[in-house]
Amino acid sequence: MMKVVLEYFYLGAIMKRFILSAFAALGALLLFTSCSGEILKPQPPDMDIPYKIGAEITFDDFEAKAELQRQSVGKWTMAFSEPYALSGLTLAFDGGEITAELEGITAEVTESESYTSLGSIILSALDNAAVGEGFDLVTTDEIIQLSGKTEYGDYTLKFDKASKTPVSLAIDGRKISVAFSDMEKTEKEDVDAVLE
Repeated sequence: MMKVVLEYFYLGAIMKRFILSAFAALGALLLFTSCSGEILKPQPPDMDIPYKIGAEITFDDFEAKAELQRQSVGKWTMAFSEPYALSGLTLAFDGGEITAELEGITAEVTESESYTSLGSIILSALDNAAVGEGFDLVTTDEIIQLSGKTEYGDYTLKFDKASKTPVSLAIDGRKISVAFSDMEKTEKEDVDAVLE
């Protein structure tokens, strides 16, 4: 009789351990799956900051080099260093207004000029990426690729995954591509100084 009682308690203890282990495993699985959506969800780099960055721009046969400097959404400067015809030209974008400055002479310009419309298209894509809405995100081991849409069309912006800095931009259907380099965070007043 004692043997039967001991076997009953022994089997009960094993069963109790099995049930507790099963509940613990189920709880861990539920916890892992609820957290993994947050952990594994790719996040875009924070571009809603003041910064400056070098840009090598290609549009059909046209090639240019410029430094882009962002203060906030819609507020940028674009200072050309190449080609020679645009060297020294700085465009200031402030909402819908564009001002050109060359050798101390400042004038209001419109998007009808190819270099101003080119700037508007590029900066619009960068601002869209900074706002963080309406785009798709794909990550690989080395690249974060962001695909979005602006009033000028679809774009693809690639970031270096390690540094979280832009590497390239392509505007679909417009034959515009940009290679970025040397991104540096700035203070808002730095952009104001360029605009004055």
